[in-house]
Amino acid sequence: MRKLLFMTIVILFALSLYAGTPHGAIGYVEYEIGGGYPAAVTFEAWITIRPDEIIDEETTGCVYYPDQGGILQLQVGNFTTQWNPGETLHCEVTCTQTGNTGIGEVVLTTAGFDFFPDTIIIPGSAPEDLYPPENLNYSIYGDMMNNVHLTWTAPGGGGGDEWTDDFESYDNFTLAFDPWTLIDLDLSGTYGHNGAAWENEY
Repeated sequence: MRKLLFMTIVILFALSLYAGTPHGAIGYVEYEIGGGYPAAVTFEAWITIRPDEIIDEETTGCVYYPDQGGILQLQVGNFTTQWNPGETLHCEVTCTQTGNTGIGEVVLTTAGFDFFPDTIIIPGSAPEDLYPPENLNYSIYGDMMNNVHLTWTAPGGGGGDEWTDDFESYDNFTLAFDPWTLIDLDLSGTYGHNGAAWENEY
């Protein structure tokens, strides 16, 4: 999955315009305790000898991907001053849920991308309500084998109310299934047909 996202990042860098020479820096963000990746972060990065020039999550080419393994992508070509090999890029990443900040540094090179040598660690652990379910199991049933029953244990052994959902409760051909989070893993286009039309085709 990280390889697929890396290739996507390469394409995005190639299609964008930057103030200086385009150059990517890639890092991974994790919680200190229990692993896992923050659902949302803010971040700032700067060259250590020019701390007043800052790029952040609002800067073109700078993105955090929580659903792709906690990947942080920085585009150093967007600094006002041209970056140079041998300079150190400093980055501070703050988890929006906990307010805790992790720090990472990488020395820039002439390679196509530079990777932070160490994972950027957010102190502490994920908020309790973000822990993944435990003991997830499924069973498929029905005449057409088109029903799926999921069971799991709440994080920490807690319990909760039973909740049932099915596709019949959603609009036809919708791309949104609130409160579910949908992830487009193959990034391919949606299906279509010349003899018919429907919402979200192609």
